[in-house]
Amino acid sequence: MENASGFLEHYLLKDSKSNIVSVVDKSVQGAKDAQLSYEVIDNTSKLSILRINLITGRSHQIRVQFSNIGYPLYGDQKYGVEVNKPGQQIALWSSKIVFKHPTKNEKMKFESLPNQVYPWSLFDLRKNKQQ
Repeated sequence: MENASGFLEHYLLKDSKSNIVSVVDKSVQGAKDAQLSYEVIDNTSKLSILRINLITGRSHQIRVQFSNIGYPLYGDQKYGVEVNKPGQQIALWSSKIVFKHPTKNEKMKFESLPNQVYPWSLFDLRKNKQQ
């Protein structure tokens, strides 16, 4: 990734029949605003690992938005077929989720790192764990 951090905003439209989401003009009927911010945590010569904050939660949002700006996710056969090979597992991992418990009104936090297999093994994920 060229920028160390950034903000992406696109309008997305889902085709339910094909299960494909496309970036469209905001004037298209049914288009939904999609926003996220990101920070590059680490780079190799060909791959970057990012921390992404979803502001909206749209179908395939991360995959579509990054593919649209020229950075498809590793292993993504749907939105990065031109650079990924069949059989590769998509490198998309939710390492932390935080939400308020619906009845106890307590903050719930869950964290998990992926196994140290390729492409995750290229990065020191414990060092880059968000505080």
